[in-house]
Amino acid sequence: MTTAAFDTLKFVQTLHRVGFEERQAVGVSDAFKEAFEGARFATPRDMDRLDGKIDRLDAKIDRLEVKIDARFEQVDVRFEQVGTKFEQVDARFEQVDARFEQVDARFEQVDARFEQVDARFEQLESKIDDRFAQMEEKFNGRMESMEQRLTIKLGSMMMVAAVGIAALVKIL
Repeated sequence: MTTAAFDTLKFVQTLHRVGFEERQAVGVSDAFKEAFEGARFATPRDMDRLDGKIDRLDAKIDRLEVKIDARFEQVDVRFEQVGTKFEQVDARFEQVDARFEQVDARFEQVDARFEQVDARFEQLESKIDDRFAQMEEKFNGRMESMEQRLTIKLGSMMMVAAVGIAALVKIL
């Protein structure tokens, strides 16, 4: 952040051209100079830094999305594998009716695998929910902080304007 340059001579000359007396123009110029001395404004560099931080956050979110997509692809592969197993079991039913008991045991194994897959899904979903909650909390915190800073700065600028107007009214 930087302070704004304020050319008091040019300001006085402008006020004088529009009808202010010399003494009034100097007084208004001094009031504005005092008001702007402590004011700080965002520079293009500050805005670039903020944009960079936002870009890095976007990149992190993109990487997280890629990871999540990869996880879902892995789950899809597992479902395809389970589907293949079911097809094999159906083929065995047609080929060997005598192995019903073995097939029942196989179904129990498949059920156990489904329970494991379900448990993994629940764990993955919990992790994803936690990560999204953390990211949302961080993002909301940063946004609140930025909003507070902008509110303070805008309030300061309004105060400066109010002081300037009050000074003009008093002088006039």
